Amino acid sequence: MSKSKRKTKQIKCKNCGTIIDPKETTPSKQWTLASPMPDKDGNITITAMATWNCPSCGNTVRGTMGKYKETGKTKSKQAMLIELIQENPQIKVSDIAAQLGMKEEVVEKAIKILKKQGKL
Repeated sequence: MSKSKRKTKQIKCKNCGTIIDPKETTPSKQWTLASPMPDKDGNITITAMATWNCPSCGNTVRGTMGKYKETGKTKSKQAMLIELIQENPQIKVSDIAAQLGMKEEVVEKAIKILKKQGKL
C-alpha cells in the first residue's frame, strides 16, 4: 500500500480571487504561533504563518504554511517534585520550594495531595 501525498492548502486572495500556492510563491513575511495549551500527551502545536503578495492585485494575503507538533521538553512541576523527594527523602520543604520556584505552603499542600493519591 503506497503512502498518500498530503495536499497543500492553496490560499485565495480575498480581493480578486486569485489562488496562491504557498509552496511555489515566496512569502513576504513569516512567523510562528504556539498553542497556549498542550494536548493530552504534552505536545505543543506550532503553526507556521505567512503573508504573500497577490500577483494579480498586490493585496497582502495571510495564511497557514503548515503545522507541526513539538514534544514537551520540560517536566511538570508535579513530576519534578516527586523526583526530588524520591532522590532525597530527607530534603527540606524550603529547599524544594527554592528549586521549583514555588511557595513553601504550595509545596506542603502538593506533598499532602500526592501522599493521599499514593504517588509518594
